[in-house]
Amino acid sequence: EERMLLNCTHVTKTQQHTYLALNDVVISNGSLSRIVELDISCDNRQIITYRADGIIVSTPTGSTAYALSAGGPVIEPSINCISLTPICPHSLFNRTVIFQQDSELIVGGSKLNRHPIYITIDGEDGAQLQEHDHICIKRSEKVVKLITIKDKSFYEILSNKFILKNN
Repeated sequence: EERMLLNCTHVTKTQQHTYLALNDVVISNGSLSRIVELDISCDNRQIITYRADGIIVSTPTGSTAYALSAGGPVIEPSINCISLTPICPHSLFNRTVIFQQDSELIVGGSKLNRHPIYITIDGEDGAQLQEHDHICIKRSEKVVKLITIKDKSFYEILSNKFILKNN
């Protein structure tokens, strides 16, 4: 089966670094517990500014990982979409937003941030964002092909993984 990937580009004043994410892109305050303010645009339109510990932008595959523990929804892997889940938001709007698969999200730090902001891709690669940097996230043209060994549906695996039913 094929799974979508996210193409994540960290744009600085002088260069661009591109990453592929199977699960998620996390933009946060790093290891210190400080609030960051992040401006989010979709398809060149400002949609929201989050004051939070950070955000998680995930694929359907990543919806059952960090995004789920932050309160995000479970998304069936065959549904191609991009989800954005705030991490401990400091606002009344604290819900995940689901974007269509062809959306392009731009995330930038507000000028009000006094502390470093970090980006982490699939819990592995990462970088610190500087004052005028931004992150562009969209669906990648590449996909990951997975081999299904057992004939179990996504919901059977989910049910067993999270013990959603009595045996």
